[in-house]
Amino acid sequence: MINYTLNQSNRKGETNGKWYARAVHLETVDLRGLADHMCSHHCSYSKGQILGLLDDMVMCLRALTLAGYAVKLPDLGIFKPAIRSKGANTAKEYSVKDDVIATRIAFLPSGKMCLGEDMYNHRLKFKRVTKFDKSQFEPSEPGTDQG
Repeated sequence: MINYTLNQSNRKGETNGKWYARAVHLETVDLRGLADHMCSHHCSYSKGQILGLLDDMVMCLRALTLAGYAVKLPDLGIFKPAIRSKGANTAKEYSVKDDVIATRIAFLPSGKMCLGEDMYNHRLKFKRVTKFDKSQFEPSEPGTDQG
């Protein structure tokens, strides 16, 4: 279930006054919560083993992307380095020190994590929440399929 609110744009231009959906979530599940959820599927690994593996994976993803690699995990996505920068009038005038605004690790979903097909096959469910309030959500097990 994808919960959303409607927000009115106040930007100048074509979008001014138009209404747009914005997804909202109840809470964030951390690595410990993910390991706990994975254990609930009767796997042969302990919560500690799963947590250790996931923690090591995070550190390796970071190290590889910072070394300039894109890392693809099939049916999850691609993690890759990304830069946001200001423009320079010429390549000669461009300076990483002065013109790079931010760096991050970008994520591009792939395979089973792409939701577009689910939306077109009407498998995704949407629920509008008029005001983002956690009390409007029905408690459920994180990651369970609700539709």
